[in-house]
Amino acid sequence: VGAWTADGGTRVGLFVGSNGAPPGREALRHAVTDAARLRQVFIHLGQMKAGDAVLREEPSGAQILDAIDAVAARASRTPGAMLVFYYSGHADDRALLLGSSELALSDLERRLEAVGAGLSLHLIDACRSGALTRPKGASLGAPLSVDAAAVGEGRVVITSSAEWEDSQESDRVGGSFF
Repeated sequence: VGAWTADGGTRVGLFVGSNGAPPGREALRHAVTDAARLRQVFIHLGQMKAGDAVLREEPSGAQILDAIDAVAARASRTPGAMLVFYYSGHADDRALLLGSSELALSDLERRLEAVGAGLSLHLIDACRSGALTRPKGASLGAPLSVDAAAVGEGRVVITSSAEWEDSQESDRVGGSFF
């Protein structure tokens, strides 16, 4: 897989918002809006073409996997493409909770990895989303210097909570605190 550079390369994104709640949980108010707003940020500031920034509102788990496949088809046109995946909604330490549907985190990770993007950025704004990043025997290395103009490749996962924490949204802010 080729490397992605800050001054070129295809940028594709899937932005998913789900206000729906499984039984026993309260529906969210701002998850769909958060996904739409972040999509606009990547279009206006992140050099992502609107046609390459896919928004899915209230999808099922199967629809998210289908949308990842569609985004993967766009990314495959350019070696070293950058993939952005954003999800705002309910989750627990094992799955995205999409109202009456679920998507196992392990299935989500496998499908995103299969895209084969040079740089893959996953932003998960959901309760217990830190389960995607829990330590698996790794240890901290030396501090890393970041140069925004440098060549980049790999996978970056940013979550709004640890695997045991709840994430928060605010009516006053009109969105989540992520």
